[in-house]
Amino acid sequence: MMGGLRLRLKKRLTVAEGNGLPLVALTKSERSQADAQAPLGVATTRTLDRVMAAVGMLHGASLEFEVVDDVLNGGVLCALPALLVYGLLRHSRDTFALAEGYYPLETFFVALALLALARVKSLEALRYEPPGEWGKLLGLDRIPEVKTLREKIDQLCGPSGRVRGWSSTLSREWMERNPESVGTVYIDGHVRVYHGHLTKLPRRYVAREKLCLRGTTDYWVNAMDGQPFFVATQAADPGLCAVLMEQIVPRLLVDLPGQPTAAALAADPFWSRFTLIFDRAGYSPQLFADLKAQRKQTPKHVPMKDLPEADRFTQLRTDKKHFIDTIKLIAYRAETALMQVVREKLSHKDEARAVVRQILDSAVDLRPDKEQKTLTVRLHRLTTAAQDQALQHLCAELSETETVYPGTELRLIYEVIGSNAAPSN
Repeated sequence: MMGGLRLRLKKRLTVAEGNGLPLVALTKSERSQADAQAPLGVATTRTLDRVMAAVGMLHGASLEFEVVDDVLNGGVLCALPALLVYGLLRHSRDTFALAEGYYPLETFFVALALLALARVKSLEALRYEPPGEWGKLLGLDRIPEVKTLREKIDQLCGPSGRVRGWSSTLSREWMERNPESVGTVYIDGHVRVYHGHLTKLPRRYVAREKLCLRGTTDYWVNAMDGQPFFVATQAADPGLCAVLMEQIVPRLLVDLPGQPTAAALAADPFWSRFTLIFDRAGYSPQLFADLKAQRKQTPKHVPMKDLPEADRFTQLRTDKKHFIDTIKLIAYRAETALMQVVREKLSHKDEARAVVRQILDSAVDLRPDKEQKTLTVRLHRLTTAAQDQALQHLCAELSETETVYPGTELRLIYEVIGSNAAPSN
């Protein structure tokens, strides 16, 4: 049955090419049927490549895009130029190493970034996403399954300090790119609930749940426009004051560009290196400490070494979390860049983020052209004419970047379905 379906699809494409007509795009129904009948598992339609990779005869499958319509979540490809500008793959080959296999190294970075833009909240949530549809966006038959992703992330985060060095390099590059926007730094703390079973992390109050739940506290360090630089994760949270003095401020002193010299600071006592803005969690005047000295005899924060045996926990490895968080930082910066472009054509500027979310969530048609070396991403129209105008403006700006899809020679072209742009096929 699988062979019959493939033969019918191949015959359709061959007839179309032989008559000089546009290639017949595969529909979602046809793709779904072919994915379900794949011999090695769901959507593993490139059987020969996978077998060759399994026996060591193929090191990284070539990316091959198909002529397809209505690919779910395809709008995330609009963020690819910005993802590359913000360094998603800039240091990947120099910093990370991966055992050769079916999936190229860059595929894991691109896949994780696109999943973050699609608001797939965790690797586990990928189990409920159509693997073949994501594969079409990556130029492969399917996206790696959850088990494979976890194994490859473990390999990428191998030697301790590798991920932190990569994250620090990107953070410094972002700061140096816009030095005028980094004199003021915003710091905000968020609780991330832990649902795993590897250890029993301390409980903390989660405002949105109105419960005390196990998790970590993430302190995000952002620029004036809200774009993040880095995040400091605390399993046992000592409080914002301690994190500021022990982790955030020392890192900013080293990484933040444009700081005044020691001579300039000595000449003007009111001149500061930079300004930190944070909420009341960092407000701790000594006067209040003295007035509440008696109450302070009962410590609010118990050192880990003084915890009762029943309440002690094992420190989790932070490399994998740090790796995924850094990719999420890049994804958020890319989404913000799209928002700034869309805002130029919107009368209500505060709707830009919602419009970008609608674009990223939309389905797309893909039209590869090997002769012209292009990959046209055709986006579906939005809900109003004003939003369509903003979308056409975004497509024009993205096409002008002449971004080449990583691992191919295909230049990305973006257009709105039904626009005046000449079709690529």
